[in-house]
Amino acid sequence: MEELGILFGIAAVAVIIILPIWLVANVLRLRRQAEEERQENTQHWRDLTARLHILETQFKEWKQTTGTKEVARETVSPAVSVPVAGVHREAAPQPSPVPPKPDPRPVTPATPPPAVSAAHTPQPEPTLPALARPPVPPPAPPRPSIPPPVLPRIHPPAPEPARSGFDLEEMLGTNWLNKIGIGILVLGLAFFLAYQLQNLGPAGKVLLGIALSGAMIAAGIRYESNERYRILARAGAAGGWSLLYFVSYAVYHVPAARVIDSRQIDFFLMLTVAAAIVGYSLRYRSQATTALALVLSYLTVGIHHTSFYSLAASVILALTVVTLALRMQWFALEMFGIIATYFNHLLWLWPVIEAMDPHRTEFPEFHTSVALLAFYWLLFRFSYIYRNPANRQQEELSTAAALLNGFCLLGLLRYQSIHPEWAFWALLVLGTVELVLSALAARRRRTAFVVLATLGSALLVAAIPFRYSGSNLSLLWLVAAETFLLAGVFTSEIVFRRIGMITLAIVAGQMIVDTAGPLLELRLGNAAGVPPAYPTAVLFAMGAAIFYLNAHWVRERWAELFDQEFDWPLIASMTYVGGLLALLALWLAFPGMWTAVTWALLALLLDVAGKQLRQPPLAVQGNVIAVLAIVRLVTLNLFSAEPWHGVSFRFVTVGLTALLLYAAAPFARAADDEGESEWALFTAGYTWAASILLGLLVWYEVSEVNVSFCSY
Repeated sequence: MEELGILFGIAAVAVIIILPIWLVANVLRLRRQAEEERQENTQHWRDLTARLHILETQFKEWKQTTGTKEVARETVSPAVSVPVAGVHREAAPQPSPVPPKPDPRPVTPATPPPAVSAAHTPQPEPTLPALARPPVPPPAPPRPSIPPPVLPRIHPPAPEPARSGFDLEEMLGTNWLNKIGIGILVLGLAFFLAYQLQNLGPAGKVLLGIALSGAMIAAGIRYESNERYRILARAGAAGGWSLLYFVSYAVYHVPAARVIDSRQIDFFLMLTVAAAIVGYSLRYRSQATTALALVLSYLTVGIHHTSFYSLAASVILALTVVTLALRMQWFALEMFGIIATYFNHLLWLWPVIEAMDPHRTEFPEFHTSVALLAFYWLLFRFSYIYRNPANRQQEELSTAAALLNGFCLLGLLRYQSIHPEWAFWALLVLGTVELVLSALAARRRRTAFVVLATLGSALLVAAIPFRYSGSNLSLLWLVAAETFLLAGVFTSEIVFRRIGMITLAIVAGQMIVDTAGPLLELRLGNAAGVPPAYPTAVLFAMGAAIFYLNAHWVRERWAELFDQEFDWPLIASMTYVGGLLALLALWLAFPGMWTAVTWALLALLLDVAGKQLRQPPLAVQGNVIAVLAIVRLVTLNLFSAEPWHGVSFRFVTVGLTALLLYAAAPFARAADDEGESEWALFTAGYTWAASILLGLLVWYEVSEVNVSFCSY
């Protein structure tokens, strides 16, 4: 009865999870159909409107053409007629008159005619020829009737589908909720098989797990071809494969379900199930389904670790991920695989390390754990080198996976480290190997060469500061952030650049508040006997160098990559963060009386750099730090009578600071050498401040001599 009750409970849970998903999916499907019908009707109305407009345009053109022909006929002139005896007859066209030719013979004056008598009968006057009329052109032949042109049907561009207000609900109901529900179902079944169902025994649990996983896979394959249930079917198949992989793992590694005693047979079973997952993925080509199956497989295995050898399941899954990534070019799947692989290792490592705190010792599986992490790293690194991304998006995903692989390795090595002195050599070895791998990648893809060479160089550069900074984890974060920034610069990827810049800003804040905070409280209190913090100072100096490099070299060298409104102010402000870190580094390394001297030296260097490199922000920082050095002298050094090697400590520090201020005065105007500017005030201010400090120094020193002489 207990078994039936448990099975009924599992079925009820499945119904509770699946039924709401099915209802939500159907409601959203109906809404989507209504939205599609509305858009289709809108499109029909637009087509009708466009066709009506075309008809109106054609009718107007045809009417205009007909009117033009009528006007042309009316403008033809009618024939000229002469009325003769009441008969209106059309006059024949007259030829053009020919001008008479001149007579070349000389003209003799004629004798006047004799006088005519009145009785003589008068002769009629000769008729003059009619004036010639201009010829009338013949009527133009009738123009053939041309039918109005038939314009092609104009299809207006299809409007973009209106973004429905139910997109988020649809995505949740049809895509996410079913995957979340399947994940909960699989994890619940895994817990039941591992810790419940005591009366079934190991064999009964294994058979039940095989039956449930087989049913889920069969249902997924059956309904995968149905468009209506495809998403849910694929999610169910993914859950079935992950549950089957857990069963193949549990038959040896979970005591409550152990039915075999051979580690080799269990390894073969897990390998067989993994091969089946690969075959299913190659057939149905669904990256989301495969990713869900692998992630659930990682989780079900990770939460049931019993020994180090249970990590063999992670090795098989990692091999599966790499195989699918290279065969199907599913590089997003590989990113999930990298995270899941290292996270699974962390789940096994966490209780081992936490059980040793605060005194860590070398646990038995330490060297094997390092070797396994190195295997993961090399596996994903060779996958990165020997792939052929088809487009820019795949290249970007590959680059992100390569960086993620390296940083996950460094993070886990640092977490399980029990020999901090080995960190220096580990960074050197990893950096060298990355450079060698970049040489191999250069023959295939330049992007892979650039990314690996950048990562290897960053590790080599960070090795020495990491050794002398007390193996501070903040330095690794600085290196990781700078690697992301440079990788984004070399590959022209804005996402990597912004990740690097934002991470650098966060790490700088963490260093100032968390790392240097307690030490700064002691420095502000001028506590006596405060020792120098050289490891922390090295960390801050390294951070200052990184920020100065980005602000004054990377920004200038690749200015076109930082022309965005967000990027340019962010990287330009890094110079001031670098100045603050440099100031704190000197304060941590040289406490007490020497702080003002080192600050004045830093102000001189920044002023000279601002002058020579034409970088006004450096001079601004130098002037501010010089003011802080003067304030430090006035509040601490001038009132100290502490001796130093037989001489007055005040005399040495104040005198050196005054000399440094005199030296920095000509450079206080930064890069502006044309005319008078606001920087000229700092030039005069440096000189006046140095003179006043020397005057006060003489006053205090002479006063003590007088007091000593009078007392003597």
